[in-house]
Amino acid sequence: MRLTALTAAMVMTAGAAWAEEKTLDIGVSDALTGGGAVYGLPQTNAVKLAAKEINASGGIKVGEDTYMLNVIAYDDKANPTEASNAVRKL
Repeated sequence: MRLTALTAAMVMTAGAAWAEEKTLDIGVSDALTGGGAVYGLPQTNAVKLAAKEINASGGIKVGEDTYMLNVIAYDDKANPTEASNAVRKL
């Protein structure tokens, strides 16, 4: 009985460790609306596509840890004040 309980506890603990996914946030501030969107949208989409491909291949290994990428994109509307605000958020 004790062995069964101990084995079950070890399996549940190991499962919890495997379930924990570490993420690395990648911040993007680009013009996603307005006149600058013609440049900003492709740039942001390129970052998102790269992150998706890296995550699909298993993420980024740093030492013993593996991180999945998470892209956080803010619309700076090609406006210096908005860009400054976006960078502060990141």
